[in-house]
Amino acid sequence: MEHCGHGVTVARLASSQEEWFNSTSPLKLLNYFPSKEAMSFRKKHVKAFVVPGSCNHYIGAVSGDLLFGVLGFANPTYANYDLLMKADTTPAEYKGSTELLLYLLRTREVKEMLERKFNREINTIYSMCFSEHPVISRYRKHGELVNKIPIRINKSSADEALKRKANATVYREIKAGRLIKQPCEVCGETDYVEAHHADYSKPLEINWLCIKHHNERDGLDETCYRIVGYNLGYMFKAGSIVSVKEAKARFMQKWVK
Repeated sequence: MEHCGHGVTVARLASSQEEWFNSTSPLKLLNYFPSKEAMSFRKKHVKAFVVPGSCNHYIGAVSGDLLFGVLGFANPTYANYDLLMKADTTPAEYKGSTELLLYLLRTREVKEMLERKFNREINTIYSMCFSEHPVISRYRKHGELVNKIPIRINKSSADEALKRKANATVYREIKAGRLIKQPCEVCGETDYVEAHHADYSKPLEINWLCIKHHNERDGLDETCYRIVGYNLGYMFKAGSIVSVKEAKARFMQKWVK
């Protein structure tokens, strides 16, 4: 790893110790971090990612002589952002380590490293990853959520006969004039409004929803399918933090008492 400009002891893989950050230790960014070491680190510590595989460029993050994070980047194919971030990996035991890595991501030093590597101006960095929750707490303080795709699975336990019976009851009541369609309770749409059942065993306990919001509610109430998580896309502004020193100060203000 001599081409990193640092010794092996500096760029060694992180251990499982919890006390990893020393406020008196310098922070270092290891540009052109070796892909073999980066992939080893990712496999050991990553939880989940949407776009697997290696990256075009890795940057290591070191506190003192301890590697605590790896950033990985790749060229986008066709997109409205400059660069795709495929890896922001830190050990889960290191409290606040991902926060510090995301502060470093937005420094001018990282921006300049990426611009030299990819030979163009880098202003926006995009990352997509999977989460069971509709937002990622570690990202929302550092980037902007610009894309959210729910991941669904069919609910195999749904009783199709009960569903058909509930829908038939609603149709019969509407035809008899005892039930009148209402506007969508979410957006007020009056065309293409449907009856949503949270519980098919209660056919006349319904919500009036347009097709779009009916589909969303089916997932939330798990009547037809279940939302197991989301593919979330976040945009980060490159160079919005002046220096590594400022990134460290911001981190310490929030995380170090």
